[in-house]
Amino acid sequence: IPDAKQKIEMYRKLSRTETLDQVEAVQNELIDRFGKPPHEAENLLTEARVRLLAEQAGIKTLSLAGRRLIIESFDPRRTREALSSFGNMVRAIDTRIAHLLLPDTARTGHDIVHFLAAGLGRLE
Repeated sequence: IPDAKQKIEMYRKLSRTETLDQVEAVQNELIDRFGKPPHEAENLLTEARVRLLAEQAGIKTLSLAGRRLIIESFDPRRTREALSSFGNMVRAIDTRIAHLLLPDTARTGHDIVHFLAAGLGRLE
């Protein structure tokens, strides 16, 4: 997006999305107005989807510690159900904290976001 004002407007729209349909609407608007989004814009759209999927899954925070993603839950029951798709890659630390072992293929932030989105995507 060449114009800074338009870029900020699109960032705001994306940050205010509350549903996956709204993220898709922002994506469609980006395509309609500016053409195929660059890689960086696609990453932002994926991150917005992960944010919403994590919220649906009862996840409060995500943080990276080496090859583990530390997941803090605000709704442990929903989070356990959502993380079940990751199988034995998940280790419960207590009722609100779990560690998700990242695969060797998840080397970059982009890879991790896509890995998490794929696992949580079934909540859509």
